[in-house]
Amino acid sequence: MRAAQTSVQVRGPADADLEPGRALTIPMRSGEHVVGALVVVAGGFDSSGFGEAERRVLATFANQAALAVEQGQQEEQRNRAVALQETDRLRTALLKSVSHDLRTPLASIKASASSLLDREIRWSDTEREEFLAIINTETDRLTRLV
Repeated sequence: MRAAQTSVQVRGPADADLEPGRALTIPMRSGEHVVGALVVVAGGFDSSGFGEAERRVLATFANQAALAVEQGQQEEQRNRAVALQETDRLRTALLKSVSHDLRTPLASIKASASSLLDREIRWSDTEREEFLAIINTETDRLTRLV
């Protein structure tokens, strides 16, 4: 994980205290991306306004807020990645399960049909009925699965 690089520039009247009712905008940057903005409006006529010291405090606050926003975004990305991994794991497990559930009756059907088709072996009527019953039962089982 890379360290967040932030830069904060205060926008507003730079040469004097911020007059009451005027806004000061502080972009919250993380690296090259703006992740938000802090907008502060100066108070009433009796307030002391925002001088250089207050601007530095606000810039520091905006810097910390930008870091928090970026950390939240990174956590969200990690959570999405974990969810995608879990989805993939469940999909794989489901496919394995379905594959197994289909192979079992297919193997019985194939073995019974191959036995019946083998011309070198003479099956009794009871044995032929048994093979046909297996084919019928396993076909019904496949039908229920699908």
